[in-house]
Amino acid sequence: MIKAFKSSLITFILISIIGYQSFAQLSTANQPVNLPSKDSIQPDTTTSVVLKRAHSPRKAWYLSAVVPGAGQVFNHKYWKVPIIYGGFAYGFYVYYTLNSYYKTYNNPYTNYATYYINNNLSIPEKQFVIKGISLSLAQVKEQKDYYRKNRDLSIILISAWYVLNVVDACVDAYFFDYDMSDKLSVNIKPLFNYSNSKDFYSGLTLRIHAK
Repeated sequence: MIKAFKSSLITFILISIIGYQSFAQLSTANQPVNLPSKDSIQPDTTTSVVLKRAHSPRKAWYLSAVVPGAGQVFNHKYWKVPIIYGGFAYGFYVYYTLNSYYKTYNNPYTNYATYYINNNLSIPEKQFVIKGISLSLAQVKEQKDYYRKNRDLSIILISAWYVLNVVDACVDAYFFDYDMSDKLSVNIKPLFNYSNSKDFYSGLTLRIHAK
């Protein structure tokens, strides 16, 4: 009798526990889920800040490419303009001088040798008098080739000077807003010392100090 009562009591307790758990799970499942409302979702108003240079290197490059020296004026480096145009003036002077010498030797050589060259004939020797100097055919050709080579080289140098003018304007524009602070100092001092063998030597010391 007692065993039967204990068995019934245990069975009742187990059924109560299982029923309570089932009810709890069912109640939880029936509860509404709180989803974030549309008003609570805030759009991302963070905007990226794009820093734009106050002094445009691109504009300086364009100005110097169109009109040499204009980029230097844009960078307030007015003292460079006479140097740039002085370089161009000297370059063109050298070009026209060499080209004049080239024509001086080329024209007589071409007028004499064209017929033989076009007909695949050997060019007979001849003496030329150019600027009061008697020259052979080989010497005239040598002078002609010499001045032509240097004339072409002067064209390359003028082109390089033009490119340098553009690069200079672009680099100056990049460093236009660069702050050279007084806190940065550079000191160069002479150095005198001696080695273990008691030989004296001298040199220079370079010190960069940032306060």
